[in-house]
Amino acid sequence: LELADTVVVLDMPWWLCSGRALLRGFQMPDQLPEGCDYSARMRLRDEWRLAVRIWRKRRSEPEREREIISRREQPIAVWVITSKRAVSDFLDGLNAARTGADNDRSGAE
Repeated sequence: LELADTVVVLDMPWWLCSGRALLRGFQMPDQLPEGCDYSARMRLRDEWRLAVRIWRKRRSEPEREREIISRREQPIAVWVITSKRAVSDFLDGLNAARTGADNDRSGAE
């Protein structure tokens, strides 16, 4: 964070994050190494714990993040993204900016 000039905060609804955590537990088996003994029951337990943690920290974590960012001595750009569409728009903007910069560089050569 000390060297960063931009911070992107994904502030998605807690129920979406919790749901994705639970879903990830069911989709994981094909990603585990051969011989790994991580049963569906264990995965569900772990992802359920994460979903509960997300719900419990849904207010305190964003406050903590803002407090950490505010400690910076130098100004910093902060992007707060609150939806899947906003993520896509943000990434599209980054890609457009990068493409424009690449075109500017190739034209200067």
